[in-house]
Amino acid sequence: MDNKKETRPWWRLTLFDIVIIAVVIVVGAVLVWFTGMAGSSGTTGEEQGPADTGTLHYTIELRQMVGESAYLIQEGDQLLDRVRKYSIGTVVSVEVGDAVTYAHNMEEGTYVPVTVPGSLTATVVVESPYTVSGRDILVDGGYVIRTGLDVQVSGPGYAGSGSIITLERSEVE
Repeated sequence: MDNKKETRPWWRLTLFDIVIIAVVIVVGAVLVWFTGMAGSSGTTGEEQGPADTGTLHYTIELRQMVGESAYLIQEGDQLLDRVRKYSIGTVVSVEVGDAVTYAHNMEEGTYVPVTVPGSLTATVVVESPYTVSGRDILVDGGYVIRTGLDVQVSGPGYAGSGSIITLERSEVE
């Protein structure tokens, strides 16, 4: 036998090392893709049109307001975000109806609408000036508005929570 030591590199690339490197590369690519670092992933002001300000009309459905508090909402009321105290607009119109939820009918295996006693639902149309910032629509007080967004609002003598169900923008000429 020969007393020569075999010369080999101090570090060998194994199949395990290759798999780990591939996973790290894939995870990095996914993070870059979802965080938008791969380029402009959103729309810019130029793509949205010449006007990025105007008046926004949006509808909030305030569900299960306690007692008769839904009747306190009046046209012209200033609404505030209950959490951050941002101004979110002025009430244009309001419709009040029974609060409805869905209950499971065990006999038929279906869900049926049920009126919630002692609660009302208010559908409130709100108007506010808006600006577009990146992908967000910001109303008067800097509050981000989107459909489906859960909101907690307060006005003079009342408060409620619900969702934004519609948006309608009108641009300033």
